[in-house]
Amino acid sequence: MDRAAAAYLAARSEAEQNGAIGETAMSQAHLAFVVAFTDPAEADDELELADRLLSRLSLHSTEMTAHVAAFGPAGRRPVTTPAPLPRRHR
Repeated sequence: MDRAAAAYLAARSEAEQNGAIGETAMSQAHLAFVVAFTDPAEADDELELADRLLSRLSLHSTEMTAHVAAFGPAGRRPVTTPAPLPRRHR
């Protein structure tokens, strides 16, 4: 799990450097998921950052990753239900 956290942190940093906001948010959500299980003292901060980064995007599957992380052993935050997915026209 420590290697996963390091990999997601590196991915987030690289995405930030390249201005890739979607990739930054996705990497942060996955980092928050790992940290929720490995470092309870940091979990709330990582989840808050994930929420803030995701709030500007429409990445529902990644939002769900962050919400699931809040249920983890370190997750002590109230979980909000994400907005429903928009209906796609065919």
